[in-house]
Amino acid sequence: MRILLTTDWFLPEINGVVTSVLGLRRELEREGHSVLILTLSHDRTSHQEGSVIYIASVSIDEIYPGARERLRIDPAWLKKITNWCPDVVHSQCEFSTFGIAKRISRALDIPLVHTYHTIYEDYAHYVIPVRRMGRQAARLLTRKACGSVDWVIAPTRKVEKLLLGYGVATPVSVVPSGLNMERFRRAKAPNRGDWGIAPDETLLIYVGRLAKEKNLDEIIRCLCACRTERLALLIVGDGPHRAALEREAEAAPENIKIRFTGAVPSSQVADYYAMGDLFVCASQSEAQGLTYIEAAASGLPLLCKRDDCLGSVLVSGENGWQYADERDFLAALAAFISADKTRRAALSAASRRIAARYDIRTTVPQILNVYAQAAEARRADEEQKNKAI
Repeated sequence: MRILLTTDWFLPEINGVVTSVLGLRRELEREGHSVLILTLSHDRTSHQEGSVIYIASVSIDEIYPGARERLRIDPAWLKKITNWCPDVVHSQCEFSTFGIAKRISRALDIPLVHTYHTIYEDYAHYVIPVRRMGRQAARLLTRKACGSVDWVIAPTRKVEKLLLGYGVATPVSVVPSGLNMERFRRAKAPNRGDWGIAPDETLLIYVGRLAKEKNLDEIIRCLCACRTERLALLIVGDGPHRAALEREAEAAPENIKIRFTGAVPSSQVADYYAMGDLFVCASQSEAQGLTYIEAAASGLPLLCKRDDCLGSVLVSGENGWQYADERDFLAALAAFISADKTRRAALSAASRRIAARYDIRTTVPQILNVYAQAAEARRADEEQKNKAI
């Protein structure tokens, strides 16, 4: 099968969409399929590197850090893609490359499958400051985009429920974005001492973008309320909210160390997970939260703000804790700190066992099945139209 993946986000950016696209391409090719990726260039020129076509674009940092908007696409690139004759188009974003995905789907009469990665209600404030208006715009955008494709993939039940609540009538299948688990099993932890963290300090790890919607401020506040333990928090990643977080970290009490690594190469992310004792996150803006799965695959127990997307990743008491407020957070943290080696080993084993459900070798066959369903639905619709003529 020939599969065209379209995405506004790609390397060198690192986020959930990029991780999903890279993993999907790798596994599809391993199974013998041909994959072509269409994405945005980081300048005003279009070009191709191997199996990736980059379309000319300009920065729109003023709207969202790192985001880009495509310029007019040269028809020669559309012809190049259509001559490649993909069997299916699988779009990953709703903006710049989405229009191209729809044009190619129509031109070749092939199914267009779309994965809904982002809950835009939680990001609308970047464009529309009035919360109610932003949420309404996000709902309209989502309903329009999902209504123009053959099939939608929701990475979690949370997203499926959201889409149905928006009135999306297109068929929706729940398929998690899978991960390559092997790299987490092979990870080698950097030396904690390089970050000024002592072996006897409990090390909490956060991995991800440093943006306001990730709610890291809450993690810092909860930690600073703990006055009886020696704790360290390693924040792995970068983003527009870093300076504000660093200011909060400066006010931490003496028993709390907070360190910022900045952006790290994707090849090293698994190693940083391996440093930690406990993964923490307070975000409630995740469609799936790949970092939760990555942390679990690394054998880390999880301590995360309660959220619907955590339902099958974090089982409270089994591989970690979900918390509702500061009191819950501190109680769960105390439970982890007081746990003996046997209890910690059980938490770690449970995390790895749960993460195994998200192995990409399990999820990609489900995605291939969605491609087949979308193609069959398109054929059936065509037959129905022909009968009506």
